[in-house]
Amino acid sequence: MKAVLQDTAAAGRPRPMNTEVHSTQERIAVSQDADHDELVDAVAQLAEEVSDLRDEVSDLRDDKARLEDEVSDLETQLNEEQDLRGKQVAQTRKDVADLSDAVDDLEEGKSPGTNPTPQAEETASSEPLTPIERLSEGNREDVAANVTSSVERAVALFENLPDWGTSTPKGTTLRPADRPKDLLEAATGESLAWQQYYRACEALESLSKGAVTFIDHRRHGKTVVMHDDTAVHHRATETTPGDSRPSLAAD
Repeated sequence: MKAVLQDTAAAGRPRPMNTEVHSTQERIAVSQDADHDELVDAVAQLAEEVSDLRDEVSDLRDDKARLEDEVSDLETQLNEEQDLRGKQVAQTRKDVADLSDAVDDLEEGKSPGTNPTPQAEETASSEPLTPIERLSEGNREDVAANVTSSVERAVALFENLPDWGTSTPKGTTLRPADRPKDLLEAATGESLAWQQYYRACEALESLSKGAVTFIDHRRHGKTVVMHDDTAVHHRATETTPGDSRPSLAAD
């Protein structure tokens, strides 16, 4: 009887080991649930970041396509401007050549009975005048129909070069630092772009037969030089302030 009671009492006591196992399982389950929730949140965040990156990539592709279109348009515009510039240069050279021929024709057409002045006799005995000098000193009405805007500006530039320029060992020079475009604008009463000033310089070089050159100096930039070893320089600089010369660029 006593043994039976002892077994019954033993059977009624709780088993600690089973309780601990159950508690551990619960903690593991809770931890797994927490890890699962964190993983779900991390996956959702990554998915959102991937979506944002895809949007950024799409925007960058759009920007790239837009920039490529702009570059293509700029290249087309540049090619058109280069073609136009080439045509303008060719036209200016043709105008200069035609004008030089016109001046020669006008001089050859003078009346043979005209009595030359002493100054004309002196000039005739020296080096012939260049086209730019003949335009500067000649009859304005006779040649106005053949003069382009670039040539008119070239005449104004030639007439004022001794005053605007600086005397150097190579001759009289007019540099960008001298603000030549502003000076030419004041002389002609025009508002000029630099390309218009450059075309006037090119016309002056051609019409002076090289006595005046338009160079791109490595330090000073685009410079006009009237060489002092030429008759043009001598004739241009010997004019006194009281002398007057009719000009095609007077108006």
